Amino acid sequence: MPEEYLLSNPTMNGIFVSKEAFSTHINWLKKNFTILSLKDLMFKIKGEEKFHGHLCAITFDDGWYDNFEYAFPVLEKARVPATVFLIGDNIGTNRLSCWDLCFEIVHEHEKAELITTGITMIDELFRQKSADKKRKAQIINQALRKLSFKEFSEISDNLKKIYNTQCKGERKNNYRFLDWQQIRKMQSAGIDFAYHSKQHFILTKLPKNMIKEQVKLPVKKAYEHGVNLKNIFCYPDGQYNAEIKKVLYELKYNGAVSLNRGYNSHGFDPFELKRVNIHQDIADPLPVFTVNLGIKMINK
Repeated sequence: MPEEYLLSNPTMNGIFVSKEAFSTHINWLKKNFTILSLKDLMFKIKGEEKFHGHLCAITFDDGWYDNFEYAFPVLEKARVPATVFLIGDNIGTNRLSCWDLCFEIVHEHEKAELITTGITMIDELFRQKSADKKRKAQIINQALRKLSFKEFSEISDNLKKIYNTQCKGERKNNYRFLDWQQIRKMQSAGIDFAYHSKQHFILTKLPKNMIKEQVKLPVKKAYEHGVNLKNIFCYPDGQYNAEIKKVLYELKYNGAVSLNRGYNSHGFDPFELKRVNIHQDIADPLPVFTVNLGIKMINK
């Protein structure tokens, strides 16, 4: 997103990088790394031959529309591959998740401290007055992660009702996701698409009988829209366990990426691939970006 937009929307949820910083990152990575598609990088990690040099892959979670509007032109111009992990039910929508609803209700509701969600712990957090709305929403979201799936489903439904009836919803279009036409256009230019689950539930909280439905790759539906989904998975919220890995293996996935910070070497478990999350606070200027990658500036 443009830097001016990020500065004017201080309570937006999620991880963002300005298009200006992103362009700088890509140019620097091209000079200092061999940038591969994730599927090709996974092939090297799983292969018998050890790889040499600095390799990296670019990934985006969730499938937001801004990937198309801002990131894609940079990637296309630089001829750099990337992988976007799509949430199945969100394609072509501007559906707000439970996490996003918290941010928007805290931002828009005139009397957020009077909100009743049905979960005492969450109600108490909404009632706490704070001048820092973004921080308040972040604290509520952290508490949501501790709920059982039943409690999470209940509060999600209640927050939707509160938002739809008591908030103006003026910023809802900020939560726009890619549609099939945009996905096809990006795919034709070398961008890969893979899966981030059907509804982005935290899989470790789900009943076992729901896991397969959430992670099964919707190959037929994607094919009907002219899209070839790669059999690589991205764990929602980075949460996984041995049972979830087993289901992915049985469904013929080649591997999965986590939110575990770090780097991957030859022979590493392809279902626990590490990544380095980058967001604006640790992305600009360039020396800050390289430090957060754990790499000293390389001059060429």
